[in-house]
Amino acid sequence: VVGLFVVSYSARVPAQRIDRAGVALAVLGVMLTATAAVMAKPALDRSNLIEATTLRLCSGSVALVLFQAARGKLRMSLSLFSPQPLWRFAVPATLLGTYLAMILWLGGIKYGLASRAALLNQSATLFALVISRLAGDEVPPRRWLGAAVAVAGVILVITA
Repeated sequence: VVGLFVVSYSARVPAQRIDRAGVALAVLGVMLTATAAVMAKPALDRSNLIEATTLRLCSGSVALVLFQAARGKLRMSLSLFSPQPLWRFAVPATLLGTYLAMILWLGGIKYGLASRAALLNQSATLFALVISRLAGDEVPPRRWLGAAVAVAGVILVITA
């Protein structure tokens, strides 16, 4: 969480231009993910990993459809599902990137400590940062500093 503040703070950017709502939502997202992982542990212990993962992804998809319908943007969202050449990349990436990753993450919660699995999941941002740099993206020093703070937090919690 401190890493998020390090990345979002800038002395050169006036305070009113920093998206405080975005930072607050990111912090809330991290906290809710960790809380949900701990709450899900008893249910995961009693269920099959593949079934739990499938149920979680399907429930999330239904929630997104209902959310888009409530916003009046369901038709626009569903238009993305018209067949297109991009699908040959998007569908496998979705299956590998989402389904397989969630199976591994929920497996870590089910068979290990929920608190550590949730914490390690949040360190995925660091991997995205490193991979984006390897792909040629420019990564500002403040983002590396924020990532270092986050890694220090992960190490502190895991070794404590």
